Amino acid sequence: MSCTRISLRSLGRKKYPLVRQNTPRLVYLSTTDFEIESVIVDILESDSVTVTFDKPFTATPSVVAAVITQDPMGGANAFVETVTPNFAVIRTSAPTTAKIHVHAMWIEGCDA
Repeated sequence: MSCTRISLRSLGRKKYPLVRQNTPRLVYLSTTDFEIESVIVDILESDSVTVTFDKPFTATPSVVAAVITQDPMGGANAFVETVTPNFAVIRTSAPTTAKIHVHAMWIEGCDA
């Protein structure tokens, strides 16, 4: 069950022919307050990495982590060990060298 609806809108929605198009200004709109952060971190022959958020969340966010590796034999699994409003600790099932995509989101009134 969803707690909110989030949509992506362009602030420059009018289209004028023969006028040079600027870079679209995209914003997220929602029915409730939310905070979101996405980051890619490198992990080098380790099984743990701490991700510090740019701005502390209002409350403890939901965090998802995924490992992206160039290893043809696969890699390690990533899981979230600790989450606070300021940081998250991501661990892997084995020491690995890879990139980890981390997504954190807090939605008002939607407690995990």
